[in-house]
Amino acid sequence: MAAATHNYHAKSLLASATDPSAVNALIKDSLQITRDTRRRITRLQHNAQTTYRIYDNWNLIAEYAPSGTLLKEHIHGPRIDEILCAKSGANAKRRIVGKLVAYLLA
Repeated sequence: MAAATHNYHAKSLLASATDPSAVNALIKDSLQITRDTRRRITRLQHNAQTTYRIYDNWNLIAEYAPSGTLLKEHIHGPRIDEILCAKSGANAKRRIVGKLVAYLLA
């Protein structure tokens, strides 16, 4: 069996990972990560599924599909890393300015 591989940026941040020894030998598990200049994950591709992440300063506030569909919304409290709730699916409401989303997905 082939070993898993991990690639890192110069700052020791994970950039990609591949694990060919998944449960089913036909499935190759892979992960690609894109970060912004503040080292936040802005694009996450796991196998064939891509997710774009939108932040308010350091708080992750939304996750979008490449089509622009809102997948998940995160509601934060006043403290660092204080996530009050995360809404996904039909209950999620778009609260981001459309032009910002279009720019980040381009």
